[in-house]
This record gives sequence, C-alpha cells and structure tokens, in this order.
Amino acid sequence: MSYINGVSIEGASLTKMLSDKLYAISGEGIFRRTKDLLDIYIMSYISEYRAKDVIEIWNHTERIPGDFSVFKNEKGRIRDAYIKMKGIENKPDFDEMYERVSCFILPFCEIEDIADVIWQKAEWRQ
Repeated sequence: MSYINGVSIEGASLTKMLSDKLYAISGEGIFRRTKDLLDIYIMSYISEYRAKDVIEIWNHTERIPGDFSVFKNEKGRIRDAYIKMKGIENKPDFDEMYERVSCFILPFCEIEDIADVIWQKAEWRQ
C-alpha cells in the first residue's frame, strides 16, 4: 500500500486479514473472538471482497473454517459476549452488527458450492 509522500507499508492484505477473522468466528472460539465480529462488520464497509479469494487463502494456508453453526445458532450467547467487550467506544448496536455479519458470511457457510461472488457495499453480487 502506498500512502502520502511515498511512505509505504507492507503487510497482510485486507482479504488475508478477513480470511483470518472469518476463520476465527467459524467455530466454538467465537465467544472469545467477538472483537473479530466487530472487525468484520467494519471491514465490510471499507472494501470489496471476492469470496473465492478468501477460500483460496484458506486452502493455501490449510486452515479450513468451521461451518458457522455456532454463529447461526447461539445469537444470545454471542450478544452477551459482545456486550461484555471492554475498551471499545461507540460500537454498533449488536443486532445491526449481527445482521450485517450474517449477510456477509453467507457464501462461506457452504464453501463446497461457493459461487464466484463479490461483496459490494452491503451485498454479494455475481
């Protein structure tokens, strides 16, 4: 990435960071990783993402995610963990965050049948 006055920073791409955060919330560890939910929420506003690029990173790193069943079935417990997060000011309402992240993770819940979709603004598009 290049910034003002020629300063550049090398590091992980947004897609790589996103793949790590999605992996972290895909299973039982989600209750310890509610900050990752907030990060995914924020990241969903700042860039476009191609679902197949995320899958490619998981395959390359051999870190295959869980099925997101805890995320889908334990909303109340996730809410409790989210509310208990400390040190974050002005975090979005839980239901708003959960709804957007729910929409965002849809293509990753069935990675065997993943379509070639791109996240743009607030939805996945062909």
